[in-house]
Amino acid sequence: MIGVSLLMKIISLNIRGLGGTIKRNYLRDLIYKEQANMVCLQETKCVGVSREKVCLLWGSNEVDWVEKKVVNSASGVLTIWSSKSFQLYRSVNGSNYFVIGGLWKHGNGVSVTVVNVYCSGSLPEKKEVWDEINAARLNQLSKAWCIIGDFNSIRRQEERKCMISTSDYSREIRGFN
Repeated sequence: MIGVSLLMKIISLNIRGLGGTIKRNYLRDLIYKEQANMVCLQETKCVGVSREKVCLLWGSNEVDWVEKKVVNSASGVLTIWSSKSFQLYRSVNGSNYFVIGGLWKHGNGVSVTVVNVYCSGSLPEKKEVWDEINAARLNQLSKAWCIIGDFNSIRRQEERKCMISTSDYSREIRGFN
């Protein structure tokens, strides 16, 4: 299989609003420069995304996407992919995430699942998202999984920019890990 790439390039970015021209140009340039196959955006703050907008972002009309529309001013999840690279066969719209499953065309039709997550809010809301994703993972046949996004959680106390007592976040760290 000389010349066939099994590598799947995915970009994940908390865009904090997709409305501005500068951000859209930055994203399009990043997709082109990195030769991305898929882009997972969080906090799009978009009510809806048109085909025209997605094609402009991607730089081509050979593109597909799924979106979780804005519920509040800080939400919105958008997953965009090259239709030449990935073929969608299922999607699950979760509370703060999107699960897409499909065939990675450059990997001899390998079944892959990508989860694009944006968590905000309280620990019980985050835990609900983690539990839902874990249940989805346990119920799927796909062996290749990529869980990506903005979880607004940390895995170690050292990741906090401001040092609050360790006990304040220990339950969240244990649950997230």
